[in-house]
Amino acid sequence: MIEKLDNDNYNLLFSIRRSVRYHIHRRRFYEAWNRITILVALIGGSSSVVTTIGSYGPEYMRLLLPIVVSIVAAFDLAVGSTTKLAGNHGELAQRFIELEKVYSKGKNLTESEFEDAVNQRLRIEASEPTPLRLLDAMCHYEILKSYGDKKDHPKIPWYRRIMVHLLSQTTYARSLPA
Repeated sequence: MIEKLDNDNYNLLFSIRRSVRYHIHRRRFYEAWNRITILVALIGGSSSVVTTIGSYGPEYMRLLLPIVVSIVAAFDLAVGSTTKLAGNHGELAQRFIELEKVYSKGKNLTESEFEDAVNQRLRIEASEPTPLRLLDAMCHYEILKSYGDKKDHPKIPWYRRIMVHLLSQTTYARSLPA
């Protein structure tokens, strides 16, 4: 189906699908972060755990545990409600999916349909938070792979993948081949 589209229509549909994938990744990250935050707060805030570690654990753990709990809770508070952020990215993904459903019929759009699709996409993008460029590049490679692309895409180092939801890594992302 995708091969029938001209270059402009293909690029539009590709970018819509990449945006869907991007926001699904962001939603999953915030949902996981929320679960981790709750788990760390429950375990770290439990007086029985603190008492046990204080009595039997190494000295540094009595200092480290409250610090870790404080940092995780502070980050969650500073970022905002992770469930709200997850919901925001879920809504953005849904809006892009609705746009994709309208324009992924496997036919080239007329000029006015194409302009309408681009304008709708721009309206959605205007409400997006600043994109994380390395995550966007990774989504680009995922879409290519789902289309059956057999090329070897760059291997993103583990330390960059770990930070992909926290830092944009724009300079590194721009250095990757398209």
